[in-house]
Order: sequence, then C-alpha cells, then structure tokens
Amino acid sequence: MTNVSLAQSYLLKARSRLKILQVLLDEGAYSDVVREAQEIVELALKGMLRRVRTGFIGEATEERLVQVTGRIDQEVPRRREESGGPWS
Repeated sequence: MTNVSLAQSYLLKARSRLKILQVLLDEGAYSDVVREAQEIVELALKGMLRRVRTGFIGEATEERLVQVTGRIDQEVPRRREESGGPWS
C-alpha cells in the first residue's frame, strides 16, 4: 500500500465515521460523541500527514517557532539531530 492510498483510506474512514456522530448525538451519548469525534480527527490527521513529508513538517514547525518566539529554542536543533529525519 502506498502512502497516497493509505492516506485516502484514512480519510475515507474518517468521512464514514462522521455519519455515526449524529446517531450518537440523537441518543444522548455525549461522551461517545466526543470519543468518536476524537477518533475522526485522528484518522483525518493521519491521512493528511501521510501526504506530507516528515521533513517538511519539521521545517514548518521550526519556522513557526521562530516566528512566534523570534528565536530557535536550543531544544529544536537537538531534537532535529536526534530524529535523523530528512530535515536534519
């Protein structure tokens, strides 16, 4: 299975589970609505991240950190080196 097909599979599962939320809500099963919504978000996020290189995510995170703090925290370069990912 390729990253693209796995990503599509995750997104299809998330979309299918959206239909379940209304049934749970109608039944008043609010804690189940929350739990299922969390699962849906997790599946959708996994699907989206499969479509993006890990290195790109790391670089984007580091760039955002610099925007917010105006500096690169010492922890970021250390973790970048430890990860051995494509953005190191």
